[in-house]
Amino acid sequence: MPRFSLGFRLLALFGGAAAMLASLVFIAAVAQYKPWGVKDHDREKYDSIVQQLALRQTALHQSQSQPTPRALVAPLIRNLGKIDPNQTVQSTFTVTNSGEGELTLAFKADTASNVKVDTETWTVAAGESAELSLDWTIPQSASGEQAETVVLQTNDPRRPELRLGLSGTVNVDWAFSDLPFRTRFISNSSKSEASDQPYVSRTILFSQVYDNTVVLKSECSSDAVSFEIEPASEEALRQLDAKSGVQVTVTHAPVAGVKKFHETVRLAVLDPSTESEKWVESAFAGRFKSPVSFYGNEIHLNEGIRLDTVTTDSDQEWNFFARFWTTDPPRAPAVINIYPDSLEATLEKVDRLKQTYRVTIRLKEDAKPEFFAMPTKQGYITIGDAENSEISNWMPLRGQIISPPR
Repeated sequence: MPRFSLGFRLLALFGGAAAMLASLVFIAAVAQYKPWGVKDHDREKYDSIVQQLALRQTALHQSQSQPTPRALVAPLIRNLGKIDPNQTVQSTFTVTNSGEGELTLAFKADTASNVKVDTETWTVAAGESAELSLDWTIPQSASGEQAETVVLQTNDPRRPELRLGLSGTVNVDWAFSDLPFRTRFISNSSKSEASDQPYVSRTILFSQVYDNTVVLKSECSSDAVSFEIEPASEEALRQLDAKSGVQVTVTHAPVAGVKKFHETVRLAVLDPSTESEKWVESAFAGRFKSPVSFYGNEIHLNEGIRLDTVTTDSDQEWNFFARFWTTDPPRAPAVINIYPDSLEATLEKVDRLKQTYRVTIRLKEDAKPEFFAMPTKQGYITIGDAENSEISNWMPLRGQIISPPR
């Protein structure tokens, strides 16, 4: 086995260490140019951000050795309260330079299209203050909460931008108060498809801008709708924070086959600013619904309850539920009528369900043969409030009663 001199061994040892050190330096260099967590396609963006931060830090260090301005504004946001549409309101902000260098301000025009200033640049000496007047023009179509933000660029290294906020509530020229969707309960005891009572709802047409509300004409998308207009009460106007208004009673006449509707009502008012008419519209929707509804497993959608064929001595029973939808409970819930006469029915309150009753139909002891299974000849049952004829509903019964076989 060959034997190496001591010098050769030391040279090999130091050479290996140098190679290892070079590898570590190379890896560190690669790591420096391959930051952890940054994907290759984001590398250019990452380098740009690092460069900007370095430049900003350099500028900050340089500014510390030179007189610099300090921009202070308080408050940054002004709420102007109630504002009329199509008006220009002015607000003033005070900018103070608490630094040692001259402060320069520049209005960034593309940040607020509805805000104008008397000049686009300002200079404020060290230790001085300046007032900036902003003119905010409210569009004619604006209403409710509105806000604008104005951006001022500065030479303050710690605050390169100032954001000044304007806000306010724009009064409505004309609007309807709520015209809610409601249900008109109707009586179906007469088996009519149409209600015998109209659907009536009321709303306020009001203005928070003008002292008078003059209605010139009215129209609706349905001929079944009519209007009645009268002065609104002072209390109603006060709740709406309105200067003027009228109460509008909208009535939808009963129409056969109409169970619900969704119409548009329009009123033309006199606009004092243009001395011409202006149309204001609102949705008008509702439904006609029976105050009593039926549900149960034995009820068929179009035929009601099928009793099929039973004999006069049958003890069979048929059950379903009747639900009263009126605001107040019925005073005298009852079976108002049932046909044929060989049938009888009872009501039993269901305690776990609101204003709901279990209805049980059975044959009378003296039941007689009867046929009632045709569309032109069928039975029926009417459930309602015996003390209020408007609260009722009916359901068809179909079947036949025959004599028992001998």
